[in-house]
Amino acid sequence: MIAAIVISVILPDCDQCWIAAVPPIMLGVSYSVSSVVLYPQIAINCDANVLGTAYGITSVLVNLGEAIISPVMGYIEENTQEHDHGFFWVYIMFLIVAIAAFLCNLFSLRNQRSNE
Repeated sequence: MIAAIVISVILPDCDQCWIAAVPPIMLGVSYSVSSVVLYPQIAINCDANVLGTAYGITSVLVNLGEAIISPVMGYIEENTQEHDHGFFWVYIMFLIVAIAAFLCNLFSLRNQRSNE
């Protein structure tokens, strides 16, 4: 995901280049894979007696993130039209979110290993 965002940020502005389709395709694949990986991890990491609650909380957080990120993305795109039609800063926002998620995963993994 981070690689796709970095590629789209450094890729030159090109209206008719086929290479410009590669980063969105990479992002779509990475979002699909992240969804496929997320829900089985809940079953692996949670006890059976709290599994329904864990799935519910995860679904709420995923939907809340989707509800918040869309208006923020639209606001950024509309107010930064001068650079790459507004999508440069949208990709920077996604890059920040992806790096934050990666760091949270590293922190979680470190805590999990220290508890073993």
